[in-house]
Amino acid sequence: MFYPVKQISVDGVYTIIDSKKKPDFRFEGESHPFWELVYVKEGNVGISADERIYSLSAGDVIFHKPMEFHRIWSSENSSPEIYVLTFEASGERVNELENLSMKLNEASIILLEKCVNLGKKAFDFNRGRSVIDVIDKRLCQEYCNFLEVFMLSLVSRGSSEKLPIESSSDSRLFSDVVLFLRDNIDEKLTIDVIADRFFVSRSRIKKLFSKYSGLGVIGYFNNMKILEAQKLLREGLTVAETAEKLGFSNQFYFCTVFKKITALTPSEFRRREMLEIAKKLLTNK
Repeated sequence: MFYPVKQISVDGVYTIIDSKKKPDFRFEGESHPFWELVYVKEGNVGISADERIYSLSAGDVIFHKPMEFHRIWSSENSSPEIYVLTFEASGERVNELENLSMKLNEASIILLEKCVNLGKKAFDFNRGRSVIDVIDKRLCQEYCNFLEVFMLSLVSRGSSEKLPIESSSDSRLFSDVVLFLRDNIDEKLTIDVIADRFFVSRSRIKKLFSKYSGLGVIGYFNNMKILEAQKLLREGLTVAETAEKLGFSNQFYFCTVFKKITALTPSEFRRREMLEIAKKLLTNK
């Protein structure tokens, strides 16, 4: 028997946030193993997504792929209203959501508003607007269906409508430094080495990372390393092999940094991942 595969399928729902922010709003950066959609209903925001910097205004939407480091802040002295939806997704076209950002047309805005309103009725939330239970299974399925249709309508419009990446001298330098860090993720870099590489002062590098990432340079670099470490541990490398491959001076320091960022030791992380894989295998039987 033939079972059609959805081009984009919503497999889990984590948060549905509809929030009005103050002009001094600044959310410190984060990354997580699921998708995130940010829509600006009113006002203006700045967003960093890995090495890319965006300026979004009313009607703009952006997607953050799993494990992408991202940050958001109010801009132009506005009090923005934003939707933030986080979810698990799969399907043959889900990867087309990566780096997707665009101005929504009226039909897409209506679809997204309908989706958010359904979600508010379908789920029970904690104070942080994270889903803790399903109130109405039918509305839950409708929410997922509307979100799937919304996302498929956007990827079907193609990449030609993507929002421009900010191109100020600061944002270009930040992007270049982040790419340099990524290319040298197995090295032991210092702020002085980074500043010398780009012929700028230590203070300018520090200010850039404070402005766009909310982290210090080495803190950002360590976050990048730990994201890569999670990938390597999932692929089967030992804790010692992972620490060595990513340029940590010793395994103890690697474990300390890993736990500081993830709240788990590398060994605990591996056990949790193995349990998740086992659960999925049992579910699929």
